[in-house]
Amino acid sequence: MDPIQPKFYEAAFDITYQGNSFTMRGLVSESGITKIYLSAGLPDAWRERVGNPLKVKLDMFEIGAVLLQQQVSNGTFFEVRFQELPEPARQYIRRRIEAEGVSPGWKRDFPRIPVTRVVDPELPVPNLCMVRFVGQEIFVNVLNFTLGGIRIETLGDHLGELRVGSLLSFDLLTSNGEIMANLSAEVRNIATHEGSADGELQTTRSFGLRFQGMDSSNERKYRTLIRDYCTVLNKRLGGI
Repeated sequence: MDPIQPKFYEAAFDITYQGNSFTMRGLVSESGITKIYLSAGLPDAWRERVGNPLKVKLDMFEIGAVLLQQQVSNGTFFEVRFQELPEPARQYIRRRIEAEGVSPGWKRDFPRIPVTRVVDPELPVPNLCMVRFVGQEIFVNVLNFTLGGIRIETLGDHLGELRVGSLLSFDLLTSNGEIMANLSAEVRNIATHEGSADGELQTTRSFGLRFQGMDSSNERKYRTLIRDYCTVLNKRLGGI
C-alpha cells in the first residue's frame, strides 16, 4: 500500500463524439482523468474537441466531460474533466480507487486557495492581475493562489504567444485594495479551452505562474494576505 492515500486508479477509456471514438489511458479520479500522454499526439480529427464537450465511456458508464490540454516544462499531456458525474459512477470510481488505487507520484508544495467571482469582504484574495506583455497592459482574473505562485485566466488571444518557460511582468491587485507592483513570474503550465458563446467561438487560456525573485516588501504583503485569509477561514470553521 502506498504511504500516501491513493487518489487515482489507472485505466483505459474512450472519448466519443457524434459516433466516433478514440481510446486513451490515464489516471482516473472523481474529478476526471489526468496524465493522458499520447506519444503520437492527438489525431487532427479530435483537436477541435479540446475545450469542448464530449462523452467519456468508462467501463459501463457514459459521462459528460471536457477534454483539456496541459503544457508543462517536459511536454504536453491531456486531461478529461467530468462535468456531471452520476452517483453510481462516483461510487464505482471510489471502489476502484480503494481496491487498486495509486498515489499520484507528485505532491504540491502548497495547497491552492480558490478565488471566487463573488468578493467576500472578510476574505482577502489577489483577484486581479495587470500583465505587461508586448507593449500592452492586459487585465486578467486570478483563479487561485498559493505561497509560490498564482493561476490566471484570460479570454481571447491577448496572451496566446506565451509558452511554458516565458517570463511575465505584472502587478497584482487584491480584494482589499492592496497592490503588489512589478512582480515577475515564470509560466509553468498552460491550459487552453475553446467554447461557443452567443454563436461565436471563444478561447480561454489559463496560466500557472511561479513567482521569481519577489522583493521583501511584496513578499511581506503577500504572506500577510495569505495569513489573514487563513485566520478568517479558521475562525469560520470553529478554530482557535
